[in-house]
Amino acid sequence: VEAVARRSAYLVLLTENPGALRRLLTLCAASPWIAEQITRFPLLLDELLNEGRLFKPPLAPELAAELRERLTRIPEDDLEQQMEALRHFKLAHRLRVAASEIAGSLPLMKVSDYLTWLAEAILEQVLALAWRQTVAKYGTPLRT
Repeated sequence: VEAVARRSAYLVLLTENPGALRRLLTLCAASPWIAEQITRFPLLLDELLNEGRLFKPPLAPELAAELRERLTRIPEDDLEQQMEALRHFKLAHRLRVAASEIAGSLPLMKVSDYLTWLAEAILEQVLALAWRQTVAKYGTPLRT
């Protein structure tokens, strides 16, 4: 909490959203990993604002659609921003998995499903990005 408190914008966010502050304290008390993640990536505090979304994991198609939609808002030639969006998506959903497991709203078997769907959604988009980057740089491969 101290690392987050060093940035006034995050203090305002938590002061104006007592529910998010309660969730932060509960999750950090339950999991040193969550505390470390939020300390390293304070942007994850945004995930604590919507309790319904935090503790209700999406199904595989929703997860894939969410990532596709995020990436379509980024110019195709901005690889750095695309990679940042992928990183944030992964971090946010890993936090949601951990929070849901701690809250008891996600059984262990569903945790593994969620993590699998997350990996699949990310890999699908990474492969598409890699293909577009390769074609842009070297042209469409010849079929042999």
